[in-house]
Amino acid sequence: RELLAEEADRGASIEQMAQAVSERFPDIAVPRARLIARTEVVSASNLAMTTAYEESGVVEAREFLTARDERVRPSHQAADGQVRALGEPFQVGAALLMFPGDPEGPPEEIINCRCVTLPVLGEEA
Repeated sequence: RELLAEEADRGASIEQMAQAVSERFPDIAVPRARLIARTEVVSASNLAMTTAYEESGVVEAREFLTARDERVRPSHQAADGQVRALGEPFQVGAALLMFPGDPEGPPEEIINCRCVTLPVLGEEA
């Protein structure tokens, strides 16, 4: 995570992060490193958005949004469009996730997740 944070700070893309992981850890092939980078970036990004929503004073809830393509896993398709108040978890498959990529969630729900949340303002909640 420290390496990925350093790469993110310098503006690296997922592909560049994957290359850095693979170079630092030669036993990790680039495809696996790409999966790790994507998973960690999505998790960190969604955590940051959740924190921003909580601190905004105007966001009261969040909506779960998938990439809405053929690669979305069924449990995430079922979660698409869920609206939850701040501090309330999303039901994603059998898991309760505070945000897409929540590291407290099971691997089958967070690895390679590409989902995000959208803010829901007071009048919309």
